[in-house]
Amino acid sequence: MEKEVKRLKADVRRLRRIVKVHEKSDYLVDRVVAVVRDAVESVPNIAVPQFSDVDGHSDETVLLHISDSHVGKKTKSYNPRVFEKRLVNLFDGMMRVVTIQRSVRPLKDLVIVMNGDKQSVS
Repeated sequence: MEKEVKRLKADVRRLRRIVKVHEKSDYLVDRVVAVVRDAVESVPNIAVPQFSDVDGHSDETVLLHISDSHVGKKTKSYNPRVFEKRLVNLFDGMMRVVTIQRSVRPLKDLVIVMNGDKQSVS
């Protein structure tokens, strides 16, 4: 019985320490939130510029910039097949945007820029 009481008292001390840590953590989170709120409130309102539509007959250019795709990289979760699937998703998303844009005005050019770090394929 005495061992059980000692164990329970030790558990109570351990739990009190845990509560203190969480209380301190909550206090710090509250302070950070207050500082961020004060900082945001001190920023003056920014006027959003009004969109002025052009004549609707002008041609547009679409730019797709792909960077650091690591096409040849092989890891447990990434390889050329994963890149290919992601490229298909990117193409589908780009075509949705292009289709939406084309419903408003013609698209004259599609420019695709692909760059990244120089890396040998293994």
